[in-house]
Amino acid sequence: MKGGRFTDRRKDEIAAYLADRRENLGEPLIFFFDQVVGTTRIIPGEPAGFVHELALRWRENYGAEQINEDVFVQMPDEMPRGAVFVSYSRDDREAVATLVRGLRAAHIPVWVDKQRLRPGENYERSLEFAIKNACRFFLSLISRATESNSSRFVHTERSWAAQRHVDGFVFYIPIVIDDTEKPKLEPTLFAKIHFDRLPKGVVTPEFVNHLRQWVDEYRVSGQPRT
Repeated sequence: MKGGRFTDRRKDEIAAYLADRRENLGEPLIFFFDQVVGTTRIIPGEPAGFVHELALRWRENYGAEQINEDVFVQMPDEMPRGAVFVSYSRDDREAVATLVRGLRAAHIPVWVDKQRLRPGENYERSLEFAIKNACRFFLSLISRATESNSSRFVHTERSWAAQRHVDGFVFYIPIVIDDTEKPKLEPTLFAKIHFDRLPKGVVTPEFVNHLRQWVDEYRVSGQPRT
């Protein structure tokens, strides 16, 4: 990718890490990176374990709050066309950040409005257009916060989503992120739609696989059918 050989790099600097079990890598590959390349360090063991340990150390050094805030800082002001729109309450920012990181890791295009309290008619019009015309799917994050007050702006977003909804097609995806038992403030139109539970916004492989499948299907042939 960088137009150069592994062996051209300085061997006194570690430029990359490769985490996996030795039996998966094979002794020839390990020898190549350890003895020939020298700039890639092999971390033996389960890749998931390595990522978990890396995350723990990162939080110890930088703090989980800053990591979560970075998700919003890096989000573009305008939604890229075709992204998955996430509707959320400001009170649930930590769970939202976790969800976004999980979906991004699975290469699913996702967008959240990071300037939720900015007033202005033009601002609301741009969000309405994004929901009704530009996004592929609408993730409705349901929590005690969203259920506490019907006047919260998330319910305006969800009413716009209801106007776009067509029976028989996947578009509105409700997700409960806490111990809310049965949502009562979601649009009546969506009362029969199955909702997933992703506590604290932690995505599951099953949910990611379904969403990625729908995103791919949308890209090829348009809105997928239920």
